Amino acid sequence: MRKMRFTGLYFLAVLTFAFTACKEFDDTVLEVNHGAFILNQGTESSAVSQYNYENKSCANNIFRSKNGNVAPATSGASIVIRKGGSFPSGRAYVVDRGTNTIQTINMANFVYDTNFGGLNALRHVLPVADDKMYVTSSDSLVIAINTTNQIHVDTVITGKGSGAGKMVLIGKYLYVANQSINTISVIDISKNSIVSTVKLELSSPVDMVVDASNGIWVYCQGESDGSKFGLVQVIRNFNTGILAHTTKTITGVSHGNSENCLALSLDLTTLYFVNGKVVKMSVYTTDTTLPETGLLGAEYKNTVFTSLATDSKTGYLYCAQSNEGANGKLFIFNNTHKTTATLIEQYEVGIRPVSMAFNY
Repeated sequence: MRKMRFTGLYFLAVLTFAFTACKEFDDTVLEVNHGAFILNQGTESSAVSQYNYENKSCANNIFRSKNGNVAPATSGASIVIRKGGSFPSGRAYVVDRGTNTIQTINMANFVYDTNFGGLNALRHVLPVADDKMYVTSSDSLVIAINTTNQIHVDTVITGKGSGAGKMVLIGKYLYVANQSINTISVIDISKNSIVSTVKLELSSPVDMVVDASNGIWVYCQGESDGSKFGLVQVIRNFNTGILAHTTKTITGVSHGNSENCLALSLDLTTLYFVNGKVVKMSVYTTDTTLPETGLLGAEYKNTVFTSLATDSKTGYLYCAQSNEGANGKLFIFNNTHKTTATLIEQYEVGIRPVSMAFNY
C-alpha cells in the first residue's frame, strides 16, 4: 500500500481552511460615518456619542470635535437620520427644544449643515423626502417644511391643546400622536389635511412604531397614578378605498419615563418596551395585558432606561441609562432568539442619553 505524504504546503492549506471555516466571515467594513449615534441631552448643552460595533469603540463629543467645540443643541430631545438625494451618506436631524430649532448634520463628515427655525414649542421631526420634513409642536400644529429653501409649506392643526408629538409615515399617511388629548391624527400628506382621528383608551401617547403588517403600535405613558398605561395597536382597514381604523388595547401595571422607550426587532415582529422593566412581546399577541417577565438578566432586570433602540445592522438591543447629572451609560444586549438577553458591551456616554439613531 502506498503511503500518502503531506507536504508542508498542503498542511498549511488544510490548516488555513480550518481556521477560515470556523471564523464568521463578514466583508462589511464600516465607514467613519457609520454606527449608532446617541444624543445626550446634557444639562446646559447637548452632545453626541458614536458607537462602532466593528472596532468595539464608543467616542463621545464627536460633534464638538468636528465643529469647533460647538454643541449640536442646547437641549436636544431626539435625533433622526435619513439618507438620500443630496445626502447619500446621510443627514441627521436634531430636535433642539432649547432654541426651538432643527439642527442638521451632514453625516459624510459630521459637520453642521443648517438649522430650521421659526418654530414654537417644538416636539419632533420626521424627514419624509430629500426636500421635505414634518415638525410637530405642542401648540397643536404639524408643520410641513421644504428643506431646500426652508419655507414653511403648510400647517395642519391637530386640535386645541392636543400636544402633537411623535410621528410615523405609512405610504402617504402621516400618523401623529396627540399626547394631551389621547388621539392619533391621520394626515394625508398629498393634501396636508386630516383624513381620520383615532381615539385611544389609554393616556399620553408618546412613542410609535410600525410593525410587519403596517399596524401602528402606540406606547402610552398613562396617568401620574400609573393608570391607563400600556400599548395600543392601531389597525388600518381599507373599505372600498376608504381608510378606517380599529384599535386593540393592552394594559400594563407600570410605565416608562421616556418618549423613546419602544423599539422593534429587525423583522418587525417583536416589540421591546418598558413595563417597569424592559420586556418583549410579539406583535401577533392575543393577550390583553402586557408581559411582566423581564427580558434582561438579573443585574439589569429593574434598571430604569431612558431610551431603547434596535441596531438596524446587527439587530442588537441598545439601552441607554441616565445617571442624574453625571455621564450616562450605553448597554448593548444580544436579544436574538433569546428568552433572556445577554449583555455584550457597555460604554460611558454623555449626560442624559435620550435618543438613538443608526446610519449604515
